[in-house]
Amino acid sequence: MAYTTEMFSNVRIPGVLQRIGIAYFFVSILYLKTKPNTQIFVALVLLIGYWMLMSLVNVPRIDPANFDKGTNLAAWIDGISLPNHLYIETKTWDSEGILSTLPAIATGIIGILIGYLLNMNVPKIEITKKMVLYGIVMTIVGFAWGFLFPINKSIWTSSYVLYTAGLGTLCLSVLYYIIEIASLKKWTKLFLIWGVNPMIVFFFSGIIPRILSMILVKNPENTTEDINLQNYMYKFWIVPNFENPMNASLAGALIYVLIWSFILWIFYRNRLIFKV
Repeated sequence: MAYTTEMFSNVRIPGVLQRIGIAYFFVSILYLKTKPNTQIFVALVLLIGYWMLMSLVNVPRIDPANFDKGTNLAAWIDGISLPNHLYIETKTWDSEGILSTLPAIATGIIGILIGYLLNMNVPKIEITKKMVLYGIVMTIVGFAWGFLFPINKSIWTSSYVLYTAGLGTLCLSVLYYIIEIASLKKWTKLFLIWGVNPMIVFFFSGIIPRILSMILVKNPENTTEDINLQNYMYKFWIVPNFENPMNASLAGALIYVLIWSFILWIFYRNRLIFKV
C-alpha cells in the first residue's frame, strides 16, 4: 500500500484532456441552457476577468502582479492548490493549471458561436463572408490586446484566445469555401481519416514513447551499457541515413505520422471511431 501511495504522490493532476473535459462540461451547459447573447457575455466576462486578475491582483509573497513564468497569479494558485501534482518540467506551475482554465472555457464558447454560424440557413457564401469578418476582427483584437496582455499559450492569455481563435476561423473559412462551395473534396480524405479519431492518436502518442523508453536493450556502441528502445530505433535506424540531424529528426516524425496514418486508415475502413 505504501508503494502504491508513493507512486501517486507526484502524479500530475492537470493536463490537456482534463482541461478539455472541464471546458466541455461548462460549455455544454451553456449550449443547452443559454442563448448566444448570454454565451457571448460569459466569454467576455471570462476573458476580461482573467486579464484583470492577472494584471491587477498582487501575487502573495511575490508582488506585484506580473505575467512572468512561475511568478504570476495563475502559477501561485497552482503551487498552493496542487503541490507535487504539476507538470514535471515546471514543477511549481502548470500550463493547464486552474486559473488559466477560465479563458480556455471562452475558447470553447467561441467554438459554439462559430458552430451556430456554420448551421445558419443562409447561402454558403454568406457564411464564408461572416467567418472571414469574425476571424479578422478576433485576430486584430487579440493582436492589439497582446500589447497589454502578451499572447502566451502557457498561461492561456485572453489575447491568445482571441488571436488563435481568429486565425483558426480564417483557416476554417478558407477550407469551408474550398470544400463546401468550390466542391474540391478528394484531397481531404487523409485529413478526414485523422479527424474522426484524433483522441486515440493524442492518447497513445503519449503512452507509446513512455513504453518504448522503459524497454532496455544493449547499446551496440558499448555493450556494457543499456539504451532504451526509443533511442535505439532513432539512433541506429534513422540517424545513420542522414548527415543533417534536423533531417533525421524530420524523417523520424514523418515515419511516425505514416505509421499512425496506416493505423487510422484501418480504423476508418472498419468504421472504428473512438470518442471520449
